[in-house]
Amino acid sequence: AMVTTDGFIISHGMEGVSLIPDEAVREFIGTFSPVYPLLDVDNPVTIGPIMFTDYYFESRRQVAEAMKNAHQVIADVGAEFGDRFGRRYGYLDAYRMEDAEVAVVALGSTAGTARAAVDAMRQKGIKAGSVKVRVYRPFPADMIR
Repeated sequence: AMVTTDGFIISHGMEGVSLIPDEAVREFIGTFSPVYPLLDVDNPVTIGPIMFTDYYFESRRQVAEAMKNAHQVIADVGAEFGDRFGRRYGYLDAYRMEDAEVAVVALGSTAGTARAAVDAMRQKGIKAGSVKVRVYRPFPADMIR
C-alpha cells in the first residue's frame, strides 16, 4: 500500500528545520531557465502529446536510459552538495536498522512518524527499524533489499 499524506501533515504540523541561506542555494543551483516557456504565443510548443506506437517505445526506452543514468547524476550532485553545505543525503536514511527484525519503509514527512513508532516498538522489546526513501525515481529497490 502507498499512503501519501504529506500535504496534510506538512500543512498541519510543525517541525524544526535548518535552512541554507537563499543566496547560497541560488549559487549552487543557478538560475532556472526553461527550455520552452510555459506560454509563448509567438513560438507555441506541445508538451506531452499523444504518441503513436512507432514512437512510443522509443520514448519509453529513452526514459529507461535516463533513469539508469540518473543514479550517477544523483550521486555526483549529492557529493557536491555535501562538500558545499556539510550535509550528506543518500538514497535512503536508515534508522535503528542494525539489528532490526521488522522495518517500516516510509517516504516524506511520514518518516518522522515512523521513527517515533520505531522508538515505541523498541521500548516494548520489538527489534524495529525504519528506512526513509529519499529518492523515489529511480526507485532504489536494490538498496532497500
